[in-house]
Amino acid sequence: MNAQSSPSNSVLVVDQEPFQKSDLEPFLQENGFSVTRRGSDTLNAVLPDGYDVAVVAGTEQDSTLDCSVGNLVGFALFPTVVLLRGVATVDRIRWLEKGVDDVMVWPAARRELTVRLQNLVRRQR
Repeated sequence: MNAQSSPSNSVLVVDQEPFQKSDLEPFLQENGFSVTRRGSDTLNAVLPDGYDVAVVAGTEQDSTLDCSVGNLVGFALFPTVVLLRGVATVDRIRWLEKGVDDVMVWPAARRELTVRLQNLVRRQR
């Protein structure tokens, strides 16, 4: 476990695409995050609470991505990070303008993702 991350850091991962599940969850757990996964359908039905940060993973082509991000940004009391597969700078800016706290391209530099999540969690406390 990474010494800089507290085991109590709780991450909600909203998977828009199955390809991201295999890499993302074990990586976050190895770095001291407690991970809960939800599909976009369950997120849209019940807005979650009690997490330190949310990670929404998907592609621009996924029609549920807008809805999931909108729910989290509009109603959640924790920061939201979007991981997008292969997008241009302009697309990342569009997500930041929608109110997400951070946007990264997946596959992301793993250490950078860890530090960004830790920083967001630290600022929330």
